[in-house]
Amino acid sequence: MNLFKSRVPNTDEEAHRERVATRVFIVILIIFVIGFGFYTFLSSPTQLVTITQPSLATYEKLFNEQSATLQCPCSKLSIPYGAFLNVTFVLHQVCSSDLISPMWLNYLILFDPTLVNMKVGSSVDFRTIGASYFQLLAVFCSLSTTIIEDAQRTFVASQFVNDRVISPLFFATQTQALIDSFITSMRNDLASTLYTIRLVGQANHLATSTNINAQIKVNGDGSVSIVDPIINNPSEVTEDFIFSSDMCSCAETLESCYLASFLNLTGTDPELPIHYFVGVIAGCVPLVGFLQSTIDWWYNSTRIEQIQATYASVIHSTSSRPTIEPLDANVYTRFTHNTTNDLLNEIFVETWITNNSHFDLFYNQCAPISCSYTIDKRRDIVAAILLLIAICGGLNRGLQLLVPLVVKFVFLSIRKWKRRGHAQRK
Repeated sequence: MNLFKSRVPNTDEEAHRERVATRVFIVILIIFVIGFGFYTFLSSPTQLVTITQPSLATYEKLFNEQSATLQCPCSKLSIPYGAFLNVTFVLHQVCSSDLISPMWLNYLILFDPTLVNMKVGSSVDFRTIGASYFQLLAVFCSLSTTIIEDAQRTFVASQFVNDRVISPLFFATQTQALIDSFITSMRNDLASTLYTIRLVGQANHLATSTNINAQIKVNGDGSVSIVDPIINNPSEVTEDFIFSSDMCSCAETLESCYLASFLNLTGTDPELPIHYFVGVIAGCVPLVGFLQSTIDWWYNSTRIEQIQATYASVIHSTSSRPTIEPLDANVYTRFTHNTTNDLLNEIFVETWITNNSHFDLFYNQCAPISCSYTIDKRRDIVAAILLLIAICGGLNRGLQLLVPLVVKFVFLSIRKWKRRGHAQRK
């Protein structure tokens, strides 16, 4: 067999060389065909699989099977939070109660402080601070609502920037982090506002109408004098007694100097028994006492009735006394035995209602163009045969060009070697 026979007559040596080249060609071709055959049929090359416009069900199936290499580019790079996140809230019931109703607040304005004993020892009549207490409660309820609603509008308009579909688990983790940050920012906003109010009160030493932090007196000659009173700071307060341990001055210790408030249930005569209002503190300024006061009495119907009775004794008006109901103890609350400051730290929010499980809404907004993943898979028999044929065709052509040249080079080398050896023997 001679696959490389020359067109022109050749010598016996050339014919022999061509037959050798043919044998070399056939052997090399067989070896390569067998090797490439094993590789083509037995190997598992990496293949890229692409699915266009996959549905959510398709994505979930692909994620469960090919999460390691799955990539689904979004058609939208930014999506507003409001499209897939929902954050609502339920305020503490006090913010919708009779305690801050306009009718009750308007009734308190009718109070005449000249009709009551302003201060007894280390305590003060609740009616001298009651109006400011309930007004502060209403203001902070309103302020909390405003801060939350403003933050909600900003939050739902903020953009979630992402170039591809993220996994449901990472989606839940990332959205929960967004919600936590949103809630924290609102707490910080209210804390900053509260800090500013307290700082202004401390820096300016504003006198209040309760005459606690400064006693304003009109002298006989018509001049006005302002005295910084020394207060018996109460160390323990019960229903019937108050115990004082040290003295304090509002000018020096504004935040920690306070009085106990009491309810005079028998009229304006200071000789008659009084009941100390354990739940409410009278601070040097109304805000300080308001923040230190407890909230348990909001649920006490007896205490609410006593407050109404004490005001009724000094308010003479054609207006009827409003009906004030205590808070409902059957309504769930996470605030028990807390102070008003604790409620403010939580923006008066009883419950945050958040939902970061709407992965389907995020997916629909993302609207991926396609999903691609890679797999290692053996070729099917038809593809393997076609590939092997293509390889063999290229290999055959290459060997036909290369083998004759190599064999010719080898023969020439052998001839030169023989001539050199023959010349040396002569």
